[in-house]
Amino acid sequence: MPYLERVEMPQRPWLDHYPSDVDPVLQDVTLPHVPALARQAASTYANTIAFTQVMANGMNGSLKYREVDVHSDNFAAYLRETLGLQQGDRVAVQIPNSLAYPIVAFGVMKAGLVLVNTNPLYTASEMTHQFKDSGAKVLVVSDMFELDCSRRRRLLNVVQHTRGFTIRQVRRFYVISHATSHRRAAYIRSHPTYCTGQ
Repeated sequence: MPYLERVEMPQRPWLDHYPSDVDPVLQDVTLPHVPALARQAASTYANTIAFTQVMANGMNGSLKYREVDVHSDNFAAYLRETLGLQQGDRVAVQIPNSLAYPIVAFGVMKAGLVLVNTNPLYTASEMTHQFKDSGAKVLVVSDMFELDCSRRRRLLNVVQHTRGFTIRQVRRFYVISHATSHRRAAYIRSHPTYCTGQ
């Protein structure tokens, strides 16, 4: 049997375990792309929390659908207008699970670019291979854990061995929510980030 041949499964035993109100057949998706889904969600659920992050030390933050939409629009504009990326260019994203990730990922897609997820724990040789193989023109790296000198040197070494990269320092904004005794406040705090690009 060829590897890519589609095989119909006459029996689907897992369906017996579906709740009665779950349709076993997915409905057709009417939205043309993921950015349209993000926009629809922001329109429908504007003031509802979309993402929350809780750190082991108790620090936490949340983003509402509207905030994700606005911040990802701004990041998309930065990628296209400031960095000059064109539709179809690849953007490598090497950040851990954080509130910045949905902003960056949706921003990349809204800009018409291709998202290249990169594991933050990759070795220098793994990064070099992935960046060359993907043809990424930009790398977004979070320094929320502070890039120590050895990691910064390693990243610079990788970039030197990957065509089309230069280093820029940009400012990124994190939305941080914290609880006070009577109300919940949200504020924007800028944090330096290293973004490499053409």
